[in-house]
Amino acid sequence: MTSTVPLIIEYALASPEVTLEAITLTFGNTTLDYAHSNILRLAHALEVANKDGAIKNATLRERIEHGFNGKPVPIALGAEKPLGGRLFTASYFHGRDGMSGVSFIEGNPYPATKSSVLFGSRPANLPADECILDILRRHPPHTVRIAAVAPLSNLASAYLKDPETFCRVGSISVMGGALDVPGNTSPTAEFNFFADPWAAKVLLEDAVHDGRPLPIQLLPLDTTSRHTVPYELLVLDESSELYKTNYLFRLISLFLRKPRAVTNSFALKVFRSMRRNTTCLRHTILWPSRMRSFVQTPSSGLAQVDHSSLRQKVA
Repeated sequence: MTSTVPLIIEYALASPEVTLEAITLTFGNTTLDYAHSNILRLAHALEVANKDGAIKNATLRERIEHGFNGKPVPIALGAEKPLGGRLFTASYFHGRDGMSGVSFIEGNPYPATKSSVLFGSRPANLPADECILDILRRHPPHTVRIAAVAPLSNLASAYLKDPETFCRVGSISVMGGALDVPGNTSPTAEFNFFADPWAAKVLLEDAVHDGRPLPIQLLPLDTTSRHTVPYELLVLDESSELYKTNYLFRLISLFLRKPRAVTNSFALKVFRSMRRNTTCLRHTILWPSRMRSFVQTPSSGLAQVDHSSLRQKVA
């Protein structure tokens, strides 16, 4: 779990129309062990903010205090490395722990919770790929939606283990790829696909069911780079009253500092925006009828994904 993912999770938790069946973790911008501790760090921050009266959303308060329908959301550990090739993480952008070094602050003021009503105290018994398949088996076909905001290793592994069950998925929103724009990791590659291009190939090219591709809604850099969130809305100055009084806002400000610094080192001052997909992806997860099997492009607004010709460059 890395810089923008906590914001996506918080938004899902605060949305009454969303039922969060599980969170599956993988390597990506950081290693799997830090990804898990970061989830527990977020749980602690939400608990503190709730006790301080800073959580105003009734749905979020209910879920922090009681979980989903009285049960914690399972946290399943997944891939520690890509399906092929060497491990690559983005610690240069997000810090070694994926949260700008929050884990290493003296005194550990933002600890990982020992026990959480929301996320439990231990990882799920099933690994991530088996957890995905178990959820798909327990629900009617085409009713489960997957939001993939990391390398696709867990999903590809689940498909390869049991293609028939995996094809019960209703839709998969994938944050990844760079079609007609430069990459953000190499001149042509977006990070999530660069980190495990083998997994991306499995889902986008190899996976078929009854002669049809998977119901993937791709959000490449072509789309996400056009939906920016200014850092100044999320990274608060230490002198601000909200920073001083709100534990959760302090944590958010801290874990976005390194991405902001790296981004600004490449950008003109007037373009200091967080080039991430937070706003766009949340829209896609929570209002799927507005996106369906389409991605946004500069020329046509909405363009249907053509699986037969889609290719991700990874060089």
